[in-house]
Order: sequence, then C-alpha cells, then structure tokens
Amino acid sequence: MFTFNHRYASTNVSKSSSIMIKPCNTYEELDECVALQKLVWKQSSLDIMPRRSFLIANKTGGIVLGVYNNHENSRVLLGFVLSLPGILPGKSGGIYWHAEMSGIHPDVRNQHIGQQLFCKLRDYALSRNIKLIKYNFDPTEIRNAHIYINRTGSIGRQYSS
Repeated sequence: MFTFNHRYASTNVSKSSSIMIKPCNTYEELDECVALQKLVWKQSSLDIMPRRSFLIANKTGGIVLGVYNNHENSRVLLGFVLSLPGILPGKSGGIYWHAEMSGIHPDVRNQHIGQQLFCKLRDYALSRNIKLIKYNFDPTEIRNAHIYINRTGSIGRQYSS
C-alpha cells in the first residue's frame, strides 16, 4: 500500500451543475453509502464497514461526503468518501484526515466525479483548519492512483506490501 500525503495542490476542476457534493449525516444517507460500498468493493459481509463506522467518523471529527445527482425528483448517491480523524505524533503533530474509503458508482466512472469529490474533501478540510489528508491505496488500482497522483497532486511518502 502507498500512503499519500495531500497538501492541497491547486486543481482546476470544472464544477458540474448535474452533481451535488455534501456531507452525509442522516441514517438514510449513511445507509446509501454502505449500499454503494457493497456494490463498488464487492466485499464479504465481514469486511463491509457498517453504518455505525460512518456515523462514528462524523461524530469524532472526520467526515463522510456524498456525491449526488442534482435532479429534483430523484436524488441518487453516485459516490462517497469516508475520512477518519487522525493525530500526527511528535512535537509538530496535529490533526489530519485519513481518507479510509471511497467509491464511485460503476455507471458514472470516468466522469471526473472522484476528482471533484476529493477536491471538495480538500475544501472541507481547509475550512476546519486541517492541512493534511492521508490516503492508502493499492497501486494496482489505476483509477485511484490517477486521481491521487495526477489530479490532486498528492505525494507518495511510504510503501508497504
């Protein structure tokens, strides 16, 4: 796994009027994240993060952001990111977010939705005076590598198998 430190590279992301990115706070919104997690990651039920984990992230200083279509009649979750709070060790420590999990619905991939989601995550972090976001990802997941490295300007700091 690579660990990436994202110190907010500037990115030019076109804001699509057809999507809305907002915090997921209600049980219904968090349940939608869990359902999308199952669809995207195809994990066994033992590996699925339950609604409780998403709720804890929100209640302890992290955030769950959802990307929704912006249709009046039918709001559908297109993607999400779950970020947990962390504390950096040492004298120069501080609070950071660890982007633990994200997922984009297979039907809307390759439309820059993930890039917009992570740029919005950056905006929310900065608004809370959080200056560091860390990610772990499998480098063989090309889409994630492309978003983290090429689109958001993240820098690889650590590799472990």
